[in-house]
Amino acid sequence: MTKEIYILGDITTESVAEISKEISDAVNQGADKIIFKINSGGGSVIAAMGLYDEITNLNVTTESLIFGIAAS
Repeated sequence: MTKEIYILGDITTESVAEISKEISDAVNQGADKIIFKINSGGGSVIAAMGLYDEITNLNVTTESLIFGIAAS
């Protein structure tokens, strides 16, 4: 099963917490692939690095698609 997770707007500690919950839910529901759809002007580098670490340590296939902008 493939799950899509949207990353929209500024990257903040709060937005990363919400995205982390979506990732956890997807994995618990048996997703074998997660597609991250990103449109973000950037935000907190510290929060983004935490999210990056979480995504790179997943045991599922991941893909990132940028629509709009992905900046920092």
